[in-house]
Amino acid sequence: MEVVLALPSVEGVIGCWDLHTGAEQLRYKSCLSPSHGLISVGSRFIASSQLRETSTTSGSVLFWSWSKPQVEVKSFLAEPIRSLASNHPGTFVVGGASSGDIYLWEVETGRLLKKWRAHFRAVTCLVFSEDDSLLISGSEDGTCIAWVLAVLTTVVFVALHFVVQDIR
Repeated sequence: MEVVLALPSVEGVIGCWDLHTGAEQLRYKSCLSPSHGLISVGSRFIASSQLRETSTTSGSVLFWSWSKPQVEVKSFLAEPIRSLASNHPGTFVVGGASSGDIYLWEVETGRLLKKWRAHFRAVTCLVFSEDDSLLISGSEDGTCIAWVLAVLTTVVFVALHFVVQDIR
């Protein structure tokens, strides 16, 4: 089944509808996700970064199963996460922080594999390339960076990167 997810900002509810019939499947409550902060992790979960206030110094990411409206996992972080992305199979999740850092987690274990300084200001959007070899990050500092990812066994290395500035 193909579904559509929508997040009404005022209500803080994620709605899930069947794409073909239009019938509502589930409602996931208590979501305070920023734009670019709601993702599908493969076909297994929905993940949402939570921003209570822009001035807050901590953050969290909530995970829901596709089949249950209750939060299954809560992950608490030292800083707000503004954007999330998952690679296509759903084995890795990356989060872009208000500080400009990027966090990389392994979904299976929940383990933080890497944290690195990516930008000078908040990371506002993240996306993996179609073949998952690149992670592209965008920031309030006006840059987009393509990070080349090489996976060796269970260790993920962030290798060389390219910077594009002010592409207006």
